[in-house]
Amino acid sequence: MFLLFFIISYQPQGEMKMNLEVIGDIGANTKTELVKLENVKASEIEPFVSSRLTKYGSCQVNDPMNMLIITDYEPKLKDIIDFVKKIDKMGSKEFLKLKTLSIPVNYVLPSSIINALKSRLSPEGKIDSNDELGIIIVTDVESKIQDVMQVVLMLDTPPKQVLLRGKIIELSKRDAVKLGLDIFDVITSTAANAGIEYYKEYYDNIHLRGLGSARISLSELITKIEQKENMDLRNYIKEFSLIIINNNNGVIPLGENKYLFITPRIGYKGYINFYIGISGMTYYSREFSTNVGIYNGDTLVISGVNTKGKEEIETGIPLLKSIPLLGYIFKRKTAADIEKTLLIIIQPEIISMEGKK
Repeated sequence: MFLLFFIISYQPQGEMKMNLEVIGDIGANTKTELVKLENVKASEIEPFVSSRLTKYGSCQVNDPMNMLIITDYEPKLKDIIDFVKKIDKMGSKEFLKLKTLSIPVNYVLPSSIINALKSRLSPEGKIDSNDELGIIIVTDVESKIQDVMQVVLMLDTPPKQVLLRGKIIELSKRDAVKLGLDIFDVITSTAANAGIEYYKEYYDNIHLRGLGSARISLSELITKIEQKENMDLRNYIKEFSLIIINNNNGVIPLGENKYLFITPRIGYKGYINFYIGISGMTYYSREFSTNVGIYNGDTLVISGVNTKGKEEIETGIPLLKSIPLLGYIFKRKTAADIEKTLLIIIQPEIISMEGKK
């Protein structure tokens, strides 16, 4: 079987030219088998046979002899011949009898895969879904129901999840001086591949002066912080752990009326794209957003998120305010406006519903 292309052009003088091009012999290895049927009509099962052929196969019906003429490649041809003989053995009454079966779906919404299953049905077949019960209801002949079940097994796979472990470090300039820590110096000396910055005005006590992101080693960053002398970071570090299903939203509280919204999208070979936003109120009023991509196991650092608030500070006369019992006479506590910087460290790990990576 050769594939031919004809190019026809008409000349002004009335002549006609035709170019013939042979693309290739795509049917050289196909075979043809004649199958005579005893218990079913050839025309009744022809649609079921044609749907199983490769794009180079064909199926013709000889009604007077009740015969199918099937052409295709091996071993596909053998599989189809076996299928036809099995149908003929069952007989028309049993083969064309419609059955109804409910197929349980465990991991995906049944309605989300209905369109992919409709092409597997015969002309008389019907399919429906019930998301509340987690089932797909199929009415069709037995062979078509089996086809639908195979496709459901392929599509109904456990969704991947992302386990987020991390730390939130919140320091004011006063805290940083007290601890002898320049948080931005730590970031700049550790980080590689710095990310994007966004600028915003004050909103709900949040000053989004800049959002930066970087891929770094979490252990390296923590080591640098812990190398600082006379530090006690326990009052400044909050640890969190959160599991998010792929392509779903997660929320990490950053403090009073402050939230980090994060949506992971798992890509090829462990690459994860994060859609990140920070808001002072709700998900729908977030003030900025960005996309950051890292690989599974890498570390994401978000910095430059500043908040404004009040803090009680102690002032007084040096030395005298430290005198036991009498020191309180020479000191006082006042509320002062302060600006704090948040450093958010996130380390993602891809897991499946069964907990396997």
